[in-house]
Amino acid sequence: MSATIPLPFDRPPVAIGLSPDGARAYALGSMFVQSASGFGSWANVIFVVETRTGAVLATIGLTATGVPSDITLTPDGRFAYVALQRPPQSEHGPPTPGHVVIVDTATHQEVASFVDAPEEIAIAPNGAFAYVATDRATITVIDAVHQVVAGTLSAGLRKAMSRSHRIRRTSMPPGAAVPTSRSSTRQIKQLTRSTSAGFQAPSRSGRSRNPFAPGIVTTAA
Repeated sequence: MSATIPLPFDRPPVAIGLSPDGARAYALGSMFVQSASGFGSWANVIFVVETRTGAVLATIGLTATGVPSDITLTPDGRFAYVALQRPPQSEHGPPTPGHVVIVDTATHQEVASFVDAPEEIAIAPNGAFAYVATDRATITVIDAVHQVVAGTLSAGLRKAMSRSHRIRRTSMPPGAAVPTSRSSTRQIKQLTRSTSAGFQAPSRSGRSRNPFAPGIVTTAA
């Protein structure tokens, strides 16, 4: 049995993150916001949806620049990691940066953001590190405990990673190899092993991309 949940997006939601217990879905996308003066602009938002009833519980506005690309939750469900891609270069003016944004799911506030060129994000099951695939053929490693960038790994490719070679959308097991150069893989294994002993691995969070019509999220009941 399935249900269709309409959302007030002006464009299709690009990604959906699920809480570990499946009770809430976090739909990422853009909507057009018009001011009292009559002018408007596109805003990046996350709609928090109760999956059992389909009710929209909250709208989280994102202040960082970039084009919505991906969202995933930490294994304990406390934080959502959002990828806002670097927009195409405009003919006029300086380039607009992309960002990785960390959102507190309890307060719905941005607690950290990093200038980057992210495309997709995966988080280790023990919650120690987040891995961000970028359009520069690199992987940004974020220390998820302290919410700081731990380092950047080269993907070992001349061109940006194709969709088939990006980080898998499911959470990676500790020490898992991602599509990087041999030295980068060793670094990831060392990073994950160095913190795995001090963490308990909570249940895995799930995520899926929406294949349906604009402004629609379909969930299984």
